[in-house]
Amino acid sequence: MDEGKTYAFFQWASRLPEGAQPRFIMKADQDTFLILPNVLASFSELSCSELVYWGTWWGSCMHCYPLYMRGLAYALSWPLVAWLGSASLSGISTKGIEDIRTAGWFASLPDGAPVKVVDMKTRMGDWYGGTIPHDVHTVALHAMKNTEFWIEVAQEMVGIWKTAGWEYTWPPSTEE
Repeated sequence: MDEGKTYAFFQWASRLPEGAQPRFIMKADQDTFLILPNVLASFSELSCSELVYWGTWWGSCMHCYPLYMRGLAYALSWPLVAWLGSASLSGISTKGIEDIRTAGWFASLPDGAPVKVVDMKTRMGDWYGGTIPHDVHTVALHAMKNTEFWIEVAQEMVGIWKTAGWEYTWPPSTEE
């Protein structure tokens, strides 16, 4: 897990051909349930020309690791991914606790370029134990360790949206 796969993923993504380059590249754990309409809505509000680091600090040790977004899911804007593709980072900078390393790369940006940090706060987190609210604004739920959890969370989230009168689609329906 901590042998450089996240860096290799972003390196690979940075080589996507012109015209196939997305606004954001996301890394998500395989046990993360993304509420895609909310993820896409969040991205649509951001400038893809800025250096953007998107995710959540909720539940991480901020005094231990500044800028650390939890690995359940985080995204980098295209300019940040493109920079990573051309950056000369040493092997020591790419191996180790992958999500902590990701934040550390930004210290190597030229001329101290500012990174816009978008923290989804308690809109992302572990699904069990009531550590974050489960509502129409939830972006991602983590720790789906078995099939039953996926089914339970999917039914819960669709039910929450239905109760609120929201349509679980993207883009949102404009029909009244």
